[in-house]
Amino acid sequence: MGHSQPGTLTCATTDRAAANESIAFLGPLRHVTAAGVDFAYHRFHIGEVKEKTPLVLLMGFGGTMSEWTPQLLRMLAGGREVVIFDYMAQGLSKEVVPSTGPIALDLVTTTLSFLEALRLHRPNVLGWSLGGSVALLMLSRGPQALGKLDPSFLTLSAY
Repeated sequence: MGHSQPGTLTCATTDRAAANESIAFLGPLRHVTAAGVDFAYHRFHIGEVKEKTPLVLLMGFGGTMSEWTPQLLRMLAGGREVVIFDYMAQGLSKEVVPSTGPIALDLVTTTLSFLEALRLHRPNVLGWSLGGSVALLMLSRGPQALGKLDPSFLTLSAY
């Protein structure tokens, strides 16, 4: 990324120059359309990719990819590819076809479609809060679609 564009990721910092410097490793903001959603995402790694299975981060309720801290992202991206994105109708992603179902199930369906659109084969998934619930529901829907699941940030509730 590394430049100031309207609507770009700032990772919750008020110093724009410092923010742009600290998140330059994310590369450009990308978009892909899947399941009626124009997903905004970053796909990045730091150094040589040694871990062949990508890691997808699933944000919690109402959160956006900008809430993952640069420090955490750098740590996770050392030697592996990481994908962060905004859910449908959240942050920089736009819902092209309005959803009609329960939010958690819509998130599962659209997230699985997003992973397929990026041609991510059995990625590892780390979910925070609602993201943990989405990851478990994804696993129950299509266990062959995911690699490892890290439930350490899971919050179980009735989403």
